[in-house]
Amino acid sequence: MCILISWAGFLFGYDTGIIGGILQMPSITTAFGDVTTDDFTGETTHSINTVIHGLLVGTYHIGCIIGGVTIARAADFRGRRIPIMFAMVIYCLGNTIQITTCQTGKWYQFMIGRFVTGMCIGSVAVLGPMFISETAPTIIRGSLTACYQNMICMGIMIGSIVVYLTKSSYTSNAAWIIPLCLSMLVSVVVCVGIIFTPESARYLVSIGQIDEARRSLIKTGETDVEFTIDNLVEKLTMDRKADDIGYMEMIANKKNFKRLLIGVTLMFLQQMSGIDYFFYFGTQLFTSVGLDDSYVTLIIIATVNYTTSIAVMFIVERFGRKKTLLAGSVLTTIMLTVYATVGVTMVDFTPGADNSTPGYVMITFTCLFILSFGCTWAGCVSVVANEVFPLQIRSKALGVSIAFNWSANFFIGFCTPIVTEVIHYAFGYVFAGCMFFSFWFVFFVVPETKGISLEDVDMIFEKRESFEESL
Repeated sequence: MCILISWAGFLFGYDTGIIGGILQMPSITTAFGDVTTDDFTGETTHSINTVIHGLLVGTYHIGCIIGGVTIARAADFRGRRIPIMFAMVIYCLGNTIQITTCQTGKWYQFMIGRFVTGMCIGSVAVLGPMFISETAPTIIRGSLTACYQNMICMGIMIGSIVVYLTKSSYTSNAAWIIPLCLSMLVSVVVCVGIIFTPESARYLVSIGQIDEARRSLIKTGETDVEFTIDNLVEKLTMDRKADDIGYMEMIANKKNFKRLLIGVTLMFLQQMSGIDYFFYFGTQLFTSVGLDDSYVTLIIIATVNYTTSIAVMFIVERFGRKKTLLAGSVLTTIMLTVYATVGVTMVDFTPGADNSTPGYVMITFTCLFILSFGCTWAGCVSVVANEVFPLQIRSKALGVSIAFNWSANFFIGFCTPIVTEVIHYAFGYVFAGCMFFSFWFVFFVVPETKGISLEDVDMIFEKRESFEESL
């Protein structure tokens, strides 16, 4: 069941894996790009304006933000299953709008389609991990929640391979239409599969359907059904007064605000690590240092990313959440600093210059960065974010947290083409600085939640508050 839900995450990764390659395809640059003529040879070329390029990538994340705080909110009164199914329908609609751009040739239609698709991805980014964390047994909850991130990484890898194959096989619009059509098949499979998936027992208890909650727990393999039901009912009764907590009340409440601060900051820093800087613009970044086929390079780093995402499912349970994040902060800071330093000091931007040596060094440290990130921050952040919030504010708080994640993603998607024209690879120092800050934030603020039931996480924060008040 958790694997089926995680396929919704695959769609996000798949889009990340294909969009950079699609926007470099001749059929797209011809349709959306500006024509430039070489004064000496008379040859004409097409290239997409940096602002339009940023909008085509970044508008998707605006849709993600809106979907994460609107469609995902339906989880509070329609459960987890129906909103996910609705999101899959929205996904197909968005892709259809993009595909029909082949008839109009309008870049803004493609952008609108990406916005609609983003609404789906933003909502399932909240609903998917939340659904998994609420149905998974405590002992393996971290691993199963990290499975969602694993499927995102698989999507990036598969998307990179698919777009490479279609780009190599077709010069027509089919090169980018085929990847979009394939993703629609995945959304249909998820939509149909969710029909046969049991609803979250925690949600069912919250609306008084105790018998249905028992059946759901049995289907998900719970061994002590009555104990779990009693625990859920007791916890829900204690929290009932807070059922109608609004966003402002959530911020005003000291205990909830601390949890929200953890979720928001971790989600924001996860994107400001620069991970999608490499996946969205990898084809451009590595072409600019003279590498022969940047599409192949993208496949390599996507494969490294996927391999490490498997490891994180075991690491979060073996070493805990906090140690995993701290180790990731140190390693990624080092790798990003070296990457940026090599790019700034060794790359020669003179036309025709041989940059193969710094290029290969940068790819090496990019892979080491992705290795470090994939084993730590890639999956662990989602695990922590889904564990720190109590049931009555979980969908709201996750929606806000992931909105910050998408906001950072929009910044990277929109600004990278513009900023890198000015400061080139020095942009890597921005990401290194963010990861340096993340170490101290995790060290001083983030608690360890390994092996603790979602209902008992409250006790961690109550003990921390009692300790702080006694100082």
